[in-house]
Amino acid sequence: MASQSSYTIELDIPDISIISTSLIREQDLLIEVESTLATVACAQCRRPISEFDGYDAPRKMRYLPSTGRKLYILFRPKRFRCPYCDRHPITLQQLKPTNR
Repeated sequence: MASQSSYTIELDIPDISIISTSLIREQDLLIEVESTLATVACAQCRRPISEFDGYDAPRKMRYLPSTGRKLYILFRPKRFRCPYCDRHPITLQQLKPTNR
């Protein structure tokens, strides 16, 4: 029977929820997250917008925890359309760690 160990990692990334975790290459950890926010500031006019327009392509980022393991975060940014600006531009949510 294989033994499993567990540990806690503080991600310091606000407004996310963890969808799944998995081990890759036996030592590296992949954590899939999603934003819990329902709005974003428009990149042009800076007003809060909430007109959801789907998800952008997934991004995999290397995160540097103090655990000695490689940690990757998979994130699909939410896309929002601005109803205020001409041509209704799309703005993507950003994943922003608080300790970086």
